Amino acid sequence: EIIPSAAGVGKLTGYATAPKEVDNGGISGGGTDPDPGTDPDPTPGGSDLGNGWTLFSNGTTDATAVCNGGQLTLTACGKFESGTQSFGFVYREITGDFVATAQVDSFSALKETNQALAGLLVTPDVTTASGGDFIHAMAARSLTGFYYSNRSEAAGKGNKGALGAPDATTEGAKPIVRLVRAGDKFSVSYSLDGGATFGAEKSVTISGLPEDGKLLLGLAANSGDSKKTSEAVFSDVKINGQSVAFE
Repeated sequence: EIIPSAAGVGKLTGYATAPKEVDNGGISGGGTDPDPGTDPDPTPGGSDLGNGWTLFSNGTTDATAVCNGGQLTLTACGKFESGTQSFGFVYREITGDFVATAQVDSFSALKETNQALAGLLVTPDVTTASGGDFIHAMAARSLTGFYYSNRSEAAGKGNKGALGAPDATTEGAKPIVRLVRAGDKFSVSYSLDGGATFGAEKSVTISGLPEDGKLLLGLAANSGDSKKTSEAVFSDVKINGQSVAFE
């Protein structure tokens, strides 16, 4: 709170000149350029986590990811809003139809809102996520409920709402979210009995997908606040029935 309130030109007085002469600790020069044969950021759109996963931070605060075999702890701030979104996203490339499931072990959202979500998300392009053209489909858990979120066309209307509850529940079972692609149709749902049964699906048709068929599928989370972070823990991620580890 203190730093943003004092940031910017003209906020602090008495510092037109430095109070002490600056000598840079006796160091001169501006450092060395990177080796021209290396790429300082070899993974466009994020940082490489290994095993095919990439961490992408959309917003002003970097998200963090801790991978431990089949479990991922994702910490991020931000909101899913109608115009702009900010969140952390750990994704991998995928082509063709798929059925993806993930267990949401825990989610410490700051408050109950459909702007604070943790779950499976698919998108053709993360670089557009900061604007209103974020094409996506998402099955997610909030602090106490379950939601879908989608946008079918660039700069189009975003849709969001509650997912239908499954009929069957198992005491103590962690919730599992599911995201299915069949051609241009993307369907989402969730389970409360270990994945044996799922609630009613919510679907969206997304046309004009990349010609090479590549999409970005993974786990996304934020906090419901643009500055304060929350933590989401995911495990038992499966794509087409096959478990996918994070390291």
